[in-house]
Amino acid sequence: MQQFFETFIQTDRHLSLEQVLQEARDTYRGHLESMIHQYRSIHKLSELDEIFDGEQQIVSTARACYEYAINGWIPLAKTEAEADAQSHDWMALAALLLSARYGIEFFSPEVDGKTIGVPVFLEQIYFQAILRARLDIDTRPDLDEEMLPRPLRYQSTGYLNLNEVAALAQMHQKSVRNATQPTATDRLHTRKDGARTVVDSPEALRWLSGRRNFKPSELV
Repeated sequence: MQQFFETFIQTDRHLSLEQVLQEARDTYRGHLESMIHQYRSIHKLSELDEIFDGEQQIVSTARACYEYAINGWIPLAKTEAEADAQSHDWMALAALLLSARYGIEFFSPEVDGKTIGVPVFLEQIYFQAILRARLDIDTRPDLDEEMLPRPLRYQSTGYLNLNEVAALAQMHQKSVRNATQPTATDRLHTRKDGARTVVDSPEALRWLSGRRNFKPSELV
């Protein structure tokens, strides 16, 4: 899933909550309209929306995804039941994104006279949320990852690559690469993992915490 989202991100893109929530509404409705075209259904979008009644859930989860990805804030589940409910919503959003892109690309749906585009904002924040979860799991030994939404669990690798650091910093990868040079004021220290250049998670967190567009996580 991470690899799918990573294909479409722009690391230095800055998003507002309003942009993300509007795209969540558009993507949900555009996906329904695409399915109508896909199956040559006689139903109208309003009829499918009444059946599924999913817009509020998708928008609410998109908000939660944004808050974690950009602001570093996520309420941890306190019980297994809460964890299951939270996981369901995050999986539902991921499933929508994974299927909506191709339906929208293939069938170019229009909703209320508006052509719906592919969900690049939602793909970006979901990717950033996955990266942040990895950073938190790697650097917060007190974190019980079973209390995170299921798509964010089991991400631990111990490091990030430069593209992933750039995504969390909301910077161009070239700027991050420049920060790895010995002459950089606040040098980002890297190491080699085979042929790859990587940043150990504690070092990534240290460096990111000094960037204006990154907020350390608040796990509550």
